[in-house]
Amino acid sequence: TALECMTHPERIHREPDADDTPNESGVYYGDIVPPRYVINTMGDYMDKLIAQSKQPYSIGNREIPVPNELITRIFAATITSVLCKYTVVETGDDLLRTALALRIHRARTGKYPASLAELVTAKLLPAVPQDPFAAPGTALTYRVTPNDTYTLYSVAPDGKDNNGRGIVGKNAKGEETRYVSTESIGDMVAGWYAY
Repeated sequence: TALECMTHPERIHREPDADDTPNESGVYYGDIVPPRYVINTMGDYMDKLIAQSKQPYSIGNREIPVPNELITRIFAATITSVLCKYTVVETGDDLLRTALALRIHRARTGKYPASLAELVTAKLLPAVPQDPFAAPGTALTYRVTPNDTYTLYSVAPDGKDNNGRGIVGKNAKGEETRYVSTESIGDMVAGWYAY
């Protein structure tokens, strides 16, 4: 029945006839499930994603359950990790911008600043850079090390301070990668990644 198809679209399956064209199986779904239902389901899901995207990552990174409607599920598979990817790029930009300001400060004064606030005072940054992965109002983590270098990092998608330990993973070939994904554990450390 149509109600069954709407609540359990994964059960819709029809073996194509010998004379079927490849597009006919897609038409079959549309013949059973009302297009208005598909549009409303996808629209409601997209509205939730849009509202979520306006939240900081630490608040808005909760997975929104994908409705059990076939067309929506197909499109949802391509957009679920977009927020993480956007925040990774934003964080990389913030780390790079801050690292460049630190370098200029050191060139001018001969030492790294004690805090990121000094970069604002020196007019190298407009404000203390915030960590896009942390709770709102949390700055990037920065500390000067005893050997006159520094550690600058974001808590990354796991939201935990791993004391500046960079994210390391393995690809399908078993090679080390520094790719950041929603499942990554570790911190996004300035200089650790190729942005």
